[in-house]
Amino acid sequence: HEFNEHSSPHQRIRVFRNNGTLIILSTQTSDRGEYVCEVITEGVQRTALSKPATISVIEKLRFVPAPVNKKLELDSVAKIHCKAQGTPPPIIRWEKNGMASENFPAHITDMNGTLHFNRVTARDKGKYNCIASNSQGTINASISIDVVVAPRFVVPPKSPINVSEGESIMIDCVVEGDPDPTIQWDKDLKMNDFDLTRFRVLENGSLHISEVYRDDQNKYGCTAGNSAGLNRKEVELFVNGPEADATVTKAFLITMSVAGAYIVLVVGLMVWCKYVRRSRKLPIADGGTEIYAKTCGPFIRKSEVTPPNL
Repeated sequence: HEFNEHSSPHQRIRVFRNNGTLIILSTQTSDRGEYVCEVITEGVQRTALSKPATISVIEKLRFVPAPVNKKLELDSVAKIHCKAQGTPPPIIRWEKNGMASENFPAHITDMNGTLHFNRVTARDKGKYNCIASNSQGTINASISIDVVVAPRFVVPPKSPINVSEGESIMIDCVVEGDPDPTIQWDKDLKMNDFDLTRFRVLENGSLHISEVYRDDQNKYGCTAGNSAGLNRKEVELFVNGPEADATVTKAFLITMSVAGAYIVLVVGLMVWCKYVRRSRKLPIADGGTEIYAKTCGPFIRKSEVTPPNL
């Protein structure tokens, strides 16, 4: 490396030819090693080499990068990293409110500066301190861990929904989470596409329509979100017009009329059969044998009797 009037002033490693001085600016760990000065004399084939000069770079103790605040989802598996560099390599450990990681609950382990959470619990929230130390000293970084609950539906919307034109309807969307989720309704994936004189989102997140129009027939989506994530449900609304209601009513009346007539017929037949069974038997002459026929039975029974002596 040579430095002269034509060299860039931003060159980090410089060699001055006039006196052989080596200058290293903004020393990096990659600069460590052995350096040899080579002297070349014009007209002389052999070159002179200096004794090796060993440069050791002592890296300042620091976090790379420092840990930051985290939000962990309840019942999830999570990791929190804490990395530090320095010469010599530092020892990294975690504490919580002065408690060493060796005394953490069994589901939390500290492995070389990385906290492993095997199924996060609500008690895991709090202040954690990462400590890195070597012969240079000790540095620490504090973070806050919060435990959150992703939105989940307590009363999800039912789909499909059938409603008559002009009626009012409530579409459920009751969600819970920690922190409290924000609920947003959409119509055919379009936000805020509602007639606010008829549509209203209640405090519990449900959607109330005071008077349903035919144009309200569509797909509606309820999206709940917080810092732990998002959850969404869709419902399809069908609106029946007056014609459909009249058709349904007519079909219902016809069905009920046919069913009533059938019941009357069956009851009447049962009464008639019961009356006939109790009536007298009808004799029919057949070569000295009396045949008795009983009506309203599944078959005709014959019984032979000896004719009376005359």
